[in-house]
Amino acid sequence: MKKVMFLFGAGVEGEGNYEIASGYEYLKNSLFGNEYKTEITTALKKYFSKEYFGKTYKYSAHSYNNKLTLLQNLVKQKITNSDTFLVEYKDTISILLHDKDFTELKEDEKLKKLIENSDIKHKSNEEKKKSIIEDFNRLIVEDDYIFQDNNDAFLKKLFDVKEDQLLKIDTNVAIGGLLDSYFHTIISPSKYGKNNFSKIFNYYWFCYFVLVEGILRYFKGDKSLSKYYLDEKPNYYDIISDINNFTQKIYSVNISNEGSTYYSLIKDAFGKQKEFEINAIATTNYFRFCEILKDDVIYLNGKLSDFEFPELLEVYDANICTDENTFKNKNIFFPFIFGQSLLKPIINSKQIETFQAFSKELKESEILIIFGFNINEDDNHINSFLHEYVTTGKRLIVVGEEDCNKGENKVKKKLHCEECKDTNIQYCSVKYGKNDEVVGKIMEHLNNK
Repeated sequence: MKKVMFLFGAGVEGEGNYEIASGYEYLKNSLFGNEYKTEITTALKKYFSKEYFGKTYKYSAHSYNNKLTLLQNLVKQKITNSDTFLVEYKDTISILLHDKDFTELKEDEKLKKLIENSDIKHKSNEEKKKSIIEDFNRLIVEDDYIFQDNNDAFLKKLFDVKEDQLLKIDTNVAIGGLLDSYFHTIISPSKYGKNNFSKIFNYYWFCYFVLVEGILRYFKGDKSLSKYYLDEKPNYYDIISDINNFTQKIYSVNISNEGSTYYSLIKDAFGKQKEFEINAIATTNYFRFCEILKDDVIYLNGKLSDFEFPELLEVYDANICTDENTFKNKNIFFPFIFGQSLLKPIINSKQIETFQAFSKELKESEILIIFGFNINEDDNHINSFLHEYVTTGKRLIVVGEEDCNKGENKVKKKLHCEECKDTNIQYCSVKYGKNDEVVGKIMEHLNNK
């Protein structure tokens, strides 16, 4: 039987499956749109009440929620791709960007001439800046934002929004460098910035609870988890203070293979044929839903049961940890998962071992199917492995909603193998909505050698 490996992403666990937030929705809820952030930080402050890092750090509720920096990043990106945008909206841009931003832009000779010839420089107007940021904030947080007057012409042009078109924000551009610049504070908050460490610390807990909320909603009928899910939201303090037991409970609840989730349908489809076998599964998701297909899943972006103890340079798996004192607030800890940042910090040998396993399974697999995973810049730690895989001539099937030719060309471009010979990249074009039809199309594509 031919060995087939799957690489799953967040798209297979969202709408119509396990309803876990993914993509922009996940970013919005974890970084700047979660209505329960105050409740989460209150619970964290209550539990992590001691002094840590040799009594040099005390928990604070600082979180990264700087809309101005997000907007500035998007404006600078737009300017580098459209100098007409700079000229047309120079008065608004002058209010939003500072002198250091213009200095950065002037590193490009063409933009330098344009900025100097048009005499574009920072102008202070706090009232106007506040108005633009407020409109930008509503635009990225509200699901039904309606473009009206005021700053909307500028924002429409910034995002190239046409009438009756959904807003598309390049989140990689918006958050690029924001979280990455704080990773070093994990080593020593007192030396590199206590407040910035708190922003990273709280961000990872926000990510964790966005995921946990979806999981608890899915397991809503299970009585063993009832005390952790009250009033349609996680009971934050009870989860944090009982993280060891909570983790072991969500990892012991039975996940049924019955139903019409992608995983269930894939399992059934592979069970009905004898030409292919699933020899390995890798995922950028964090929970064990895909383990109904195979037990030893490779979790490329960390998993929900792992927690980092920065004072100890240790990572513990709460699902298998038998020492109850480990999580009893002697040392500070936070979820050991990758958030949405362009850089992925290597903190622990677990990450190296994970990617060693990923590399090994890729070499042993004859076919790789990418499903629900969007190949993009914030996953270059994965893209390099995929590039190596396809340049050896092995068969890669990418599932998505693009037209076949357009999708295939996009994949080649993102994996930097447009000029490579002997690549065997195939694009399986599907229309999401009916899971059985999607999985049927994948199996049909797999059989069409």
